[in-house]
Amino acid sequence: MIIRGIVFDKDGTLFQYAGTWAHWCDSVLDRLSADDGVLKARLAATVGFDMATGDFLPGSLIVGGSAGEVNEAWATHLPDWSVDRIDAVAVEALATLPTLPVCDLPVLFSELTARGIRLGIATNDYEASAKMQLKDAGIAGFFSFVCGFDSGYGAKPGPGMIDGFCAATGLPAAEVAMVGDSIHDLGAGRAAQVGMNVGVLTGPAGREDIAHMADHILADIGALPGLLDRLAWNRAAAAGSRPSRPGDLADGRTPHEDPGVQAATRYHETGTGLPVRQFGPARFRLFSG
Repeated sequence: MIIRGIVFDKDGTLFQYAGTWAHWCDSVLDRLSADDGVLKARLAATVGFDMATGDFLPGSLIVGGSAGEVNEAWATHLPDWSVDRIDAVAVEALATLPTLPVCDLPVLFSELTARGIRLGIATNDYEASAKMQLKDAGIAGFFSFVCGFDSGYGAKPGPGMIDGFCAATGLPAAEVAMVGDSIHDLGAGRAAQVGMNVGVLTGPAGREDIAHMADHILADIGALPGLLDRLAWNRAAAAGSRPSRPGDLADGRTPHEDPGVQAATRYHETGTGLPVRQFGPARFRLFSG
């Protein structure tokens, strides 16, 4: 199996979840409740948001559902509000959404695209919001395909978004990896029969929540190049060749033999139980500690 395309979830995978969406949720709840504390608490509970801690509870609709499903849930407590009016408030609040990346995204995506890997985004957020965040983070140009729940492909955990990426890139699902922080992301990967499901631990879910759906679990997406290197090494070893060690450079040198890489190399656990190198200079800092 060779991975030639990667579809990423957005929130909790590229960007820190709580720091992004707790701010948004609190802002929207203030608007919808109009200073009615009891109503605000009811609306928060409906979508699994703990106002006291700013955390999203297990099974939170905001974490697992689409933006449309969240709006419809709030509408059940707001008889004087249409879903469209709630949606307008939710969309307006997106303008102040902070962008908090989980790692150095431009460096990571430069590395992946340099390998010839096509990249896509599949989010249960609005497509316009996703594109705005990618632009703000300076990474929009790396993606061949971006879709949200409102793009016409359905929502995760359905297979439609990944099917759309495959159609747009011409890649078979068997050569695509799905990367996400929730069972909805990984469920979409299973439904689309991707070649590899990769879970990350930068969202609300814990390892135990996603382990049954993931082929690999990483601390964050910064560990992806190391995972791909190890898989390539394993394929070469299985074929009987004499591969370089995982992490060696394309010309056969080790990282320490490259003058652009500092001599100090440290390791951290990625969740697969295998060490991944983290290099000193910013342009090589692909893995978070």
